[in-house]
Amino acid sequence: MADNSDLSWNYWKHYDKRTVDRYVDRGVVKPADFQSRLKNLPDETNNAEWVKLDVNDAEVADEVVENEPEET
Repeated sequence: MADNSDLSWNYWKHYDKRTVDRYVDRGVVKPADFQSRLKNLPDETNNAEWVKLDVNDAEVADEVVENEPEET
């Protein structure tokens, strides 16, 4: 297999988990090829950084909804 840095975005977008179903449906990617690539991914567990988020401390911006009457 080629070095990952040599592969184009056009190649990688076919195997992006968010879009792969589209390419499988179109026949661009075979399900077996996708599963094979998933199994061959390196285990990066040791490089993960766990983040703890306290929802009570998180700042959440109020959303402005257009075309809604303001409360008076």
